[in-house]
Amino acid sequence: MKVPWKGETGLVKSTAILATVFTLSLGLCGTNYVAFTHSEPMSNQPSLLSALLLYAGFAELFAIIASLLGLIVVLLIYAGRSKRIMAKNRSYLYYDDAVLICTTCYRRIDVKIVFEDGKVFMLKRCPEHGSERVLMADDVDYYRR
Repeated sequence: MKVPWKGETGLVKSTAILATVFTLSLGLCGTNYVAFTHSEPMSNQPSLLSALLLYAGFAELFAIIASLLGLIVVLLIYAGRSKRIMAKNRSYLYYDDAVLICTTCYRRIDVKIVFEDGKVFMLKRCPEHGSERVLMADDVDYYRR
């Protein structure tokens, strides 16, 4: 069975799990309602089945409310994080990316080419040797030609 949160992490996984619980609870609650309203008791005494359906219905309603509250909390957290991410200002302008080698271990690494203060820099990060900032050109216009 494929689950919607396979391979996901964090807020995406939480949202997928809560939405799945909400959907399943709604379906079970509807099934429970139909079974409960269409059952015909043989006597005035409530049967074990109707009592079981009643308690299962309360559990499903609780699951619906809890998953909705969980979804609201996750969405509020996500909204707060997205505002923080959007508010982050960088001192440089991203221009391009490239694949180069680390000058120490000769491993292939991804680099960012950025413009800052009228100059062109490469921002390199090797997992083993850390970050490095390399000046590529003194003039952005000259580099772009």
